[in-house]
Amino acid sequence: LQENLRGLNITADGPTLNYSVPAEGQLDSLFIFPQLDPVTLEIGLFLDSKLFEHFQREYVGDAEQHLLDFSLALINNVHVLYQQSSMSPNLDIVIVRFEMWKKQPVSI
Repeated sequence: LQENLRGLNITADGPTLNYSVPAEGQLDSLFIFPQLDPVTLEIGLFLDSKLFEHFQREYVGDAEQHLLDFSLALINNVHVLYQQSSMSPNLDIVIVRFEMWKKQPVSI
């Protein structure tokens, strides 16, 4: 007993999937990424009050500047990782919104 229904084989042992991804669906396909270099990732970076409080305890002098430096360094490290020649496609990371909450917003 065997039926073939869009890549699903139903046998006496139960259903089995018989499907392969076409070449156009592969991640390195020009159909998926027509312009491989670079792909731009736009992100919003939101730093909550708990993280700010942690930095206030650790850096009494200028917690806000230390938190800003830390968060931008973190994003920079990820950006540099995706600029490596072995990574495809190249990824540009752009921060389009940045918020540092010193107090938790009431609506959250």
